[in-house]
Amino acid sequence: MFCIYGDDKRIAKNTIWLYARMALIMVINLVAVRFLRSETGLGVEGYGVYNAINGVVNLVVCLNAVLAAASQRFFSVKIGEGDEVGLRNIFQISVRISWLMAAVAVVLFETVGLWFVINKMNYPAEWFMEVMVIYQAAIVAFVALLIQVPYLAAVMAHEKMDVYAIVTLIGAVLNLVLAFILRYIPAHHLMVYGIGWMGTAVLSTVLFILYAKRHFVEAKKTPITNKSEYRSLLSFTGWTMFGSLAAAAMIQGNTLLINTYVGPIANAAFAVAVQIYYSVSQLGNNVFVAVRPQMIQTYAQANYSATKRLFGLSTLIVLVLLILVALPVAIWMPQILTLWLGSVDALTIAFSRWMLLLAAILLMAIPITIVMQASGHVKEYHLPVELSALLSVPVSWILLANGAPVIYVAYALIGGVTLAHIVRLIVMKKYAYDKNMPINKINIQSNTCPNPWLKIEK
Repeated sequence: MFCIYGDDKRIAKNTIWLYARMALIMVINLVAVRFLRSETGLGVEGYGVYNAINGVVNLVVCLNAVLAAASQRFFSVKIGEGDEVGLRNIFQISVRISWLMAAVAVVLFETVGLWFVINKMNYPAEWFMEVMVIYQAAIVAFVALLIQVPYLAAVMAHEKMDVYAIVTLIGAVLNLVLAFILRYIPAHHLMVYGIGWMGTAVLSTVLFILYAKRHFVEAKKTPITNKSEYRSLLSFTGWTMFGSLAAAAMIQGNTLLINTYVGPIANAAFAVAVQIYYSVSQLGNNVFVAVRPQMIQTYAQANYSATKRLFGLSTLIVLVLLILVALPVAIWMPQILTLWLGSVDALTIAFSRWMLLLAAILLMAIPITIVMQASGHVKEYHLPVELSALLSVPVSWILLANGAPVIYVAYALIGGVTLAHIVRLIVMKKYAYDKNMPINKINIQSNTCPNPWLKIEK
């Protein structure tokens, strides 16, 4: 039998919000990509250049994911422990760290990043001014999203998924409107779209900050009482950054390599595949986003049976979703892409199928990552796992530099994440026994329920 708990109802509600958000954003993004790739939008070459320019910024966008994961982890632990003073302290530390990271990122963008865009990027010479403008707009957007992180992490830790869904939907709708109205603008489409995308990023940041300051006590400015927690948060952030660097480098690093060695047309094919990859990833990740706060809080409360149950249940749900959604999409990929884009080439179809497999492998790793981060074994986990995944980038570099077909980039990606997953399982077996937490024996069944009226027979 399976048991329904009070927390499960909240998780179910949050999951519904996240899936409603995901379904709408997926449709919005698919339509927006079609507008952008059309001749009245950015065009295929313009779309490829835009994604390549964003790729330079997205190489460091891992800072957002790192600080968000670290902040949400510490917020959830403090909420689970009922430590309001500690929660206030961690929040204020997170805000200061986000500003510090933003300053460091801007320096990197305006030096190393700018040099790369000017000297190494592949785009028509007459587009130089527009490329410079959209690059600067992307930097502003990145800084806004980084400053947003502590406030967004608070929203997620408090499980306000409806707020998260509404704000992100507003941004997606605005980007769709922007992609649509490009056809009515006579020139400078790249520049207009880049500036508009920056505006939506700034708006979402403002909305999250206003909501958090109004509804969460920790978001109200208070003095930092325990500066020693800087070290804990920075240590966790530093090792988690390794994981985000791997994720960013695998996608955006390969985007830049394709642009450098092959060109914008191949970049456009890869960009379409990446859109599908993110859409399928989001499909499974929504389950873990809803479950993550509860998994961390139950772990902090030493309620390991609840943590194990959530681990197994979320993994099973994602596996079923992959079978029901990803497999049919892979089979009918030519028809789906033709319906979506109007016309499609063999390279786009091949890239898209391989990126589906990449998404499936990485999704099955998320629950392991959540528990390992909750346990605090971030160094022991991320160092070997992400080093293995990062091997895909130099392998792609060597292959493309020696004239290999561009599809070999997909093979390098799959090989890298497969090796990383094998290492992940080895690390899990070694460290997941901490505090009587045998993850490899997790199942979704429970022998007892706190209330017999909540029992559901199979």
